[in-house]
Amino acid sequence: MLKGWPEARAELWKYIDSNTIMVGHALNRDFDALRMQHWLVIDSKIKAKGAVGSGAKRRNLGLGRLCKLLGIRTGNYKKGAQNSIKGAFATREVVLWCIEHPEELAAWAIKQREKDLKRKHKREAKKARRAIRKAKRQREQQQKLSSHPAPRYDADHQDDKVHSEPETTGAVG
Repeated sequence: MLKGWPEARAELWKYIDSNTIMVGHALNRDFDALRMQHWLVIDSKIKAKGAVGSGAKRRNLGLGRLCKLLGIRTGNYKKGAQNSIKGAFATREVVLWCIEHPEELAAWAIKQREKDLKRKHKREAKKARRAIRKAKRQREQQQKLSSHPAPRYDADHQDDKVHSEPETTGAVG
């Protein structure tokens, strides 16, 4: 049993060197955990994100979701658990699919961009509707406040009594 990231990294370096091509999905997380850098990588998430574009949502590019969207059968994960062997095979299949089907990858990427754009427009429309409702409530609140006469202070009296209605004079105009 390895104890901590230093031992895990040392064990990994027994099998790889700077010329080894690392294949994985979201390898940056693994490299961060091991506190290491490696420049020869084939990352299925990077491959998919490169096709879709930088605006791609993270949740759309998880390995299981990518396999489902691309029609790659990997076997089922148990809910909440991942199998590293199945993950490795799934990653391999995603990378191979992307390499072997560039036209389909491009078509899939266009569809994903369109979905992302629709979601973005829906979010913006929802945000605009919320802003309109908020402005309407504020306007109604202002109207409610302005419909009540403001209290008037009578400067003729030294005790500064507050009058809620203006005084009427006896003169008729």
